[in-house]
Amino acid sequence: MANVKKISQPWNETGKTVYAIIRREADGYRLDDADGAFAAAPADPYLTLTEDTVIKGIYENSESRTAWNNGRYSIIAYKQAEGSPAPASDTVIGAGDMYIVSDTEIVLDASVSLTALDNIAEHDATQALVDEKVSGNTFLNVISAINGSLQVDPVADGGIITVYRKTSIAITFNLGKPMIGRKLFFAVRKDVADAAYTIPNGGTTPKEITSTTDLNTGAGYIGLTPTELDIAAGLYTYAEIQSVSNAGGDPVPEQIFQLKVKDHALNL
Repeated sequence: MANVKKISQPWNETGKTVYAIIRREADGYRLDDADGAFAAAPADPYLTLTEDTVIKGIYENSESRTAWNNGRYSIIAYKQAEGSPAPASDTVIGAGDMYIVSDTEIVLDASVSLTALDNIAEHDATQALVDEKVSGNTFLNVISAINGSLQVDPVADGGIITVYRKTSIAITFNLGKPMIGRKLFFAVRKDVADAAYTIPNGGTTPKEITSTTDLNTGAGYIGLTPTELDIAAGLYTYAEIQSVSNAGGDPVPEQIFQLKVKDHALNL
């Protein structure tokens, strides 16, 4: 029997229709609410979150129809406006990650400071959990904090974002203006004069941002994989979010910042 994975989303309104989309980051498959399995093209990718009958404003779902694979799962919760889910226009009310090991959520200590994170090993879930055989028993050596489980502070023009090599990370952004009818792209160069991008590695075409959560404000996040962050540690002085009209045309710089890449304290 599968374990219960509880998805809970607080919101400052009661009596609303709330749903979530859950994506398994290892392969991009989404949860199908029709049967609880993950699929590339689920028939019903909208998991209903029901408001608690006593603690009003808490919308939740206890999912246990199937066992989940080890790894990271991203979750975005929406407030439904009309008669059926419409992620392109419904309001995003929350987003986060869940790490699963042996069909069980691994709960991290949220009180760990960002300063402390600079001094400890930080890994994706598959790196953070190391099976060790001791006297015939398996037990999990869990690193005290995982960079990939956190969303990096929102990027700002001229700011510096710190990430760690070979981890999964989400860099949040809010451009503060509508992006309807435009596509967003992300690229990193070691120096502004470099011809090729470091991210995407050695490419000349920026990485398309497919996780814009609010087109009205230009809000979303840049998801970077361990492969994309398998780059040399150091300061990359030119990281840029660009927008391009759906009809084509030249890219428009929207936000420019610096990306600081650090080595792990430990390499597991």
